[in-house]
Amino acid sequence: MNKSVARVIVPAMLVASSLGAGLTVLTSAGAATKTTKPTVTTKAKSPSTWTGTVVKAQGSKHVFWVKIGAATYRVEYSKAKFTAGSAALLTKGRAVTVTGSFVGASKVVINAVSIKA
Repeated sequence: MNKSVARVIVPAMLVASSLGAGLTVLTSAGAATKTTKPTVTTKAKSPSTWTGTVVKAQGSKHVFWVKIGAATYRVEYSKAKFTAGSAALLTKGRAVTVTGSFVGASKVVINAVSIKA
């Protein structure tokens, strides 16, 4: 009787254990092949250069307005480097060259990287 039980139970145990291992392998492989959502990264805007005339300046707030063509832009320059001149030269009517990029989605505010006054 022991031999007949062994003949039936041992193969059944092997089949059951191999199925369990197979399911584990399939589950692991399925989890490994799942794709994740790509993260959205914002690209840094490349700076542009504009030349215009100072309309108004507020040195204490590190802001001035420059007229370029028909449009007037607000320039924030708290972290800008002056390649020529200084903030003291930013007076009404002064020709100025600004290198920077627009702030966020704004099309009227420029964050200056360098200024030539």
